[in-house]
Amino acid sequence: MTGRLSLLHLITVPVLVFAVIAHKAGAQEVVPTEVRPPSKPMTKSKEEGASVPRMSLADGIVRGGSFDRKAQRMSKGDIALGLQEVASGFAVPMVLTFAPGQKDRLYIADQIGIIRIVDHSRLLSEPFLDLRPWLKELTPAYDERGLLGLAFHPQFDRKDHPGFRKLYTFTSEPPGPCEVPLENAADKVDHLNVVTEWRASDDDASRVDVGSRRVVFSYATPNFHHNGGSLAFGHDGLLYISVGDGGTGAVFAPEKPPVGIAQDIESPRGKILRIDPLGLVGIKTGTGQYSAPSDNPYVGRPGLDAIYALGFRNPWRMSFDRATGSLLVGDVGQTLREEVNIVKRGGNYGWPFKEGEFYFNGNLVTLTRDVPGADEVQLVDPALSYTREYIQSGVLSVVGGYVYRGAAIPQLRGRYVFANWTTSGGLHGQLFHADLRSGEMKQFLIGPSDEPLDGYLVAFGEDAEGELYALTTSLAGPKGTTGKVRRLVTFHGEVKPRVTPISTEETSPGLADSPIARGKRLFTEKLCATCHQTSPAVPAPPGEALHAPRFLGKFWGQPLQVHDGIGGPLVGVDFNEAYFVESVKEPMKKIHEGSTPGMVVVPMTDDEIKALMAYVKSLSK
Repeated sequence: MTGRLSLLHLITVPVLVFAVIAHKAGAQEVVPTEVRPPSKPMTKSKEEGASVPRMSLADGIVRGGSFDRKAQRMSKGDIALGLQEVASGFAVPMVLTFAPGQKDRLYIADQIGIIRIVDHSRLLSEPFLDLRPWLKELTPAYDERGLLGLAFHPQFDRKDHPGFRKLYTFTSEPPGPCEVPLENAADKVDHLNVVTEWRASDDDASRVDVGSRRVVFSYATPNFHHNGGSLAFGHDGLLYISVGDGGTGAVFAPEKPPVGIAQDIESPRGKILRIDPLGLVGIKTGTGQYSAPSDNPYVGRPGLDAIYALGFRNPWRMSFDRATGSLLVGDVGQTLREEVNIVKRGGNYGWPFKEGEFYFNGNLVTLTRDVPGADEVQLVDPALSYTREYIQSGVLSVVGGYVYRGAAIPQLRGRYVFANWTTSGGLHGQLFHADLRSGEMKQFLIGPSDEPLDGYLVAFGEDAEGELYALTTSLAGPKGTTGKVRRLVTFHGEVKPRVTPISTEETSPGLADSPIARGKRLFTEKLCATCHQTSPAVPAPPGEALHAPRFLGKFWGQPLQVHDGIGGPLVGVDFNEAYFVESVKEPMKKIHEGSTPGMVVVPMTDDEIKALMAYVKSLSK
């Protein structure tokens, strides 16, 4: 989940892009021209089960820094899903979980700061916990801050245990005192990410006692994106925390070498942390509000005691396999590859030296199979890795899921269920399943017509019985009430893909006043001037400006997009938001009030959008 999901993935040419490109994937990072390898040798980890050869899966393999355009696409599997709506009316549902001892209740955390309860399939009107008074003010158009994580202590239902009725949240809060400040004191703090302990009320099991609030862990971050934010208790009874790199890419403080914040063992960013929030195991550390188990990699040696594993970009959603105890983390890629990792104690998962099983070739743009440098830091390969071309051009941002251990879909048992947040500029998340041992990945068939989801897929949830839920929203930002929770069930019946033809009027470029003709004028006059740095005074012909673009949408009513010959997004049309955006040179500069940072909003009327859409469709002919 943008990432839900970051915003802009790094691209090599100035292009026009849809405003909410990749949930939880991040705005353009400010990175040096070279990424220097660490002072120790870089080799792939040979740890059993941590590194699996993926050459047969590297569809769209890197060749000379570019992708093979004839890459094989992920095939459809034979598992057909139905999506059964359980609850709706959320802004952006981020987490669905359950409390130990409560089989008939689901707890749903909304990004805007409210936790709701579904009790016996009924959504309760009163919130379980309202965190809005503590949150950083969110940007309605798009934001990666807010209420991002929720976990119940595994001893929540045991009256004789200190974890009785305890729960934990991960939230984005205004700047202030914290346990871990920014590495460079000159940097500006955007917000604090805070892990907080709460206690359910003794008088009302459907309410949290807000007076029980206790800050367990907090750290400062310089940008609004790449927060990670998942919380989960492992089979060891300890709390695991996924932390993104904060959007700083490979930039360190000036006094440190530019090897990446995710490799800095003094920083929590770009890491998986492991702590005992009750302070019962290991040694008290940090502010003394938690303890670190003694077998954490940096306990008793230089480095942050809470670190469990490192080298992540934006670990968006993690889970434990309830049968094996394996920790599974979806890590959002920058531009080229998405990955899912089986995370082990002390593992280094490579960012920003590598993406997937490939290494960056002296920069953060091109990849190579060869390990750069002659050193040997052991970097662990992912369990799953794929290019976006492997699924569909324009696919963005992996959403980590769960190994299915339920009973409703027998043929799915033991397979890992995950997703992508959206296609670039498109309102359709996609659902996948994989065998983590072989690396085989398949798309689900979605009944009855096998169409993509009608929304951004933000996250997954798991109930007490091991059944899975898809959490979606139709708006990219934390606003409105379009968020839904849908249970994954078996679809009984034949799945028949539906095809909608394009009207004759939309395919008649010869008519001077046809939608295609009007759309062509709009494109050249309003948009082409900035495409590939074309001069506004001399609009380039669309074919030249776009390098023979390919239309990726299907028909009217779905978000549409044109891509260039490399796969970088050029034009995105969102028929829910109804505007265009263009990238700018200053990636983090807020150009237009209320818009995504680093974007310029170009307003379009409904008629203009329809005309432009018709023209864009004609380019695929």
